[in-house]
Amino acid sequence: MYYILNERYALRGWQKLPFALVDRSRGRATFLRKPDMELFQVYLDYIPQYYEDGMPLSLQLGGFFSASPSRPKAWNIPLKKSWCQDPSRECVCGHARMVMYISAEGRALPCMSLSGMPIQENYPLITELGLKQCITDSSYMRLIETRGSEVLAHNPECRDCEHARYCLGGCRASALETTPDDIMGRDMAACAILKGGWSEKISKVMETITLPEEK
Repeated sequence: MYYILNERYALRGWQKLPFALVDRSRGRATFLRKPDMELFQVYLDYIPQYYEDGMPLSLQLGGFFSASPSRPKAWNIPLKKSWCQDPSRECVCGHARMVMYISAEGRALPCMSLSGMPIQENYPLITELGLKQCITDSSYMRLIETRGSEVLAHNPECRDCEHARYCLGGCRASALETTPDDIMGRDMAACAILKGGWSEKISKVMETITLPEEK
């Protein structure tokens, strides 16, 4: 379907995020899906097809896999970062430090996924607080400035985990899928990918693929 959309609308990328149930009365989504092994298998099976199809657009399969035709030899597992030497110096989300999401009602959010969650009410309305204070002293900035060491300390299961320095507790929005009231919770999708052997499976699949040359 998205290849058809790409031809018609010249899409540059496709990002697959978890589905959600929507409360029409409040216009908000409730994320209920736990890490889905069947879905991960679908993602894994699709990766070779993506390359066979010529990498027609940038692709991100949640935190499972990401690649772009602009750098055809590069690919990554978004939820598996480079080994972090010092989590106390690493922010929990580098992307959030570059991009502010503003919801339809004007809330400053670290991630667009939060706009569909009740926890968004913990973050400031720009129309009330003002943009200057939002980016200097607010609940928004406190999360932006949160370090990986804080997330690891908050989750006992992470402290001695061999993968902790790779994921730093995972994605904050993804963590809310299983701990909807705790943005510092453990990202179970990251646990499933790293502890469940999916990272190794992705690497093995990529070893079988001849990556295209840079254009």
